[in-house]
This record gives sequence, structure tokens and C-alpha cells, in this order.
Amino acid sequence: MEDYLKAIYALDRHGDGVRTSSVADYLHLAPASVTNMVQRLARQRLAAYARYQGTALTSSGRRIARAIIRRHHLIRRYLVERLGVSSRTAKREAEQLEHVLSTTIEASIVATLQDPPQDGDGHAAPAVATGMRVGSAGRSFAPGGRRGGVGR
Repeated sequence: MEDYLKAIYALDRHGDGVRTSSVADYLHLAPASVTNMVQRLARQRLAAYARYQGTALTSSGRRIARAIIRRHHLIRRYLVERLGVSSRTAKREAEQLEHVLSTTIEASIVATLQDPPQDGDGHAAPAVATGMRVGSAGRSFAPGGRRGGVGR
């Protein structure tokens, strides 16, 4: 589920929503699998979804996606800087560890790295998960093709 949130977040830079086929291409999955998960995310109020129109994250979904991305960047940076792991290996490992990292360990990594502004490859890391400011929630797709704001 978290990988879907990250993918939608990455693809929906302008908050206008994305097509499920784009998410499927991004994750290298079958479109039907993505549609099923997006419908599940909508039931959990983490995304808005309209058939044939696409999906957008709610404010809750965006908050979770940013927290996952933050953990990924922290893990990657820690592995590269402190353990001397190659950037390629660190990226692969961070993809796995981002889903299971406890807040205690995350806080220790932040303290050790002194809350780094970049990941191991120089990419900007999102704000600290517990104190981040999340922008607009994006757009939802209402019946009949109308667009509306995404609620909680």
C-alpha cells in the first residue's frame, strides 16, 4: 500500500490527479492490480478515485507518502554516509527498510545525521515526518468529470 501512495505522490506533482495506468507503468504492475489497490486506498480515505478518470491523494494520503519518502531518504543517507554502502545498494535496501523503520530508530538516524537536508544522492529530503507541513490535498474526480477538492 505504501508503494502505491509513494507512486501517486511522485506522479501527481500538480495535485490534479493521475491515471491508474500511469501508476501501473510506474510500479511495473498490471493496471487491474493498481485499480484494486486505488479503490482500497479510497475506501481508507487515503485517495480519491473515479473510474476512467484517475486518482489523487487526500491530505492523509499525502502525509503518509511524505513520511515514507522521508524515511527512505534518511535510511539511504545513513547507509551511504555512516556504513559506506554503495548508493545503488542503499537505494535497494531503503526500499525495503522504509516500511518497517520504527520512529525510535528514525529519530536516532535523524540525530546521527543531524537532520540532513539531502539524501545520499544529493536529492532534497522531505521535512521531518512528525512536524511537516503538507501542501494542498490535491484534487478528486467527481462523477460526470467535474473536479472537486479532496476531503478527509
